[in-house]
Amino acid sequence: MIRFVREALSSFKQTGSIVPSSRALSRRITASINASPGPRRVLEVGAGTGSFSKAILAHLRPGDTFDAIEVNPVFCDHLLKEIIEPFQKANPEISIRVLNDLVQEANLSGEYDHIVCGLPFNNFPLHIVRLIFRVMFSNLAPNGHLSFFEYWGFRGGRYPVSGAATRRM
Repeated sequence: MIRFVREALSSFKQTGSIVPSSRALSRRITASINASPGPRRVLEVGAGTGSFSKAILAHLRPGDTFDAIEVNPVFCDHLLKEIIEPFQKANPEISIRVLNDLVQEANLSGEYDHIVCGLPFNNFPLHIVRLIFRVMFSNLAPNGHLSFFEYWGFRGGRYPVSGAATRRM
């Protein structure tokens, strides 16, 4: 939690929150994964410190593939060392990649049955939001499922803690 708050304060535009997503939100946003037959391909965009990743991992079965994208190198390192590596040791039959990149620049391969997104869209310019959604939809399987959320009440609340450029948007 301390790591998250420290990073949120130093890179708020990318983080978008001062606390990680709750377990309840994580369960809700990943619930559709269980409904589909395997093997499944799952992409997480904006993995942060792993709130959604933990819930995704709980749904995975042998033969599934999970790719997690996170732009913050501190979060990426935490995700890999604290969550992914221990899970991977116990579940080597599940393919997992952690990509330290922007989704629009990441080396994605194939279509995903489920895309879970935790990005703070309210912090991005509209053209970036459109680009991100274009990338996600172009990588979503025909009957795939995309889950995302909006930081409730934050659209107007971001201005007191953001810079002058954001306030002019």
